[in-house]
Amino acid sequence: MKPRLYSYAAIVLASAVLIYSCSKKGDTGPAGPAGPQGPAGTQGPKGDSTTANVTYSAWTDVAFSPVTIPDTVDPTKKDTLYFVGAIVAPKLTADVISKGQISTYLNFGTTASPDVVPLPFTDLIFTGWNIQVDYAVDSIYLTANVNASTYTNGGSKQAQYRYVIIPGTKPASVNTKDYNSVSSYFKMPN
Repeated sequence: MKPRLYSYAAIVLASAVLIYSCSKKGDTGPAGPAGPQGPAGTQGPKGDSTTANVTYSAWTDVAFSPVTIPDTVDPTKKDTLYFVGAIVAPKLTADVISKGQISTYLNFGTTASPDVVPLPFTDLIFTGWNIQVDYAVDSIYLTANVNASTYTNGGSKQAQYRYVIIPGTKPASVNTKDYNSVSSYFKMPN
């Protein structure tokens, strides 16, 4: 019995050595010539419209007005609670508010040398400004703790405002908290 077992073991070991030694590859040869151009494929379906629907405003002057109450010590004087301003936005519809994306920006600089921040904006260390934004049909309302009105400095306007409206065209069908859902939606390779 033992000689036969050793024979089988020797055959298996020899086979493994032979297979392993034959599996080694040589050096890669030079690339061959390029093949002929293949036929053109059929045109796919028209994709969803994207940036064509994006609306943005020019840099706009906004005048803020104070919201006041009578002074508690001297009723002839008024205390300012906050300042309000508004931007007319005719493309801001109920549909955009409920399904789209709206962004509003403030340019602290000039059009030639912009210094743009997104709203809402809070900087209590350097400027002391706090500007909040509220969207309604046809209007963007701004509330600030300072008079954040557009002004002219050295012949150039500063503190101008702009908005960008991106209408929602397709409901999201992806669960962003689930990797597999995201991977499938964006057709990511595994």
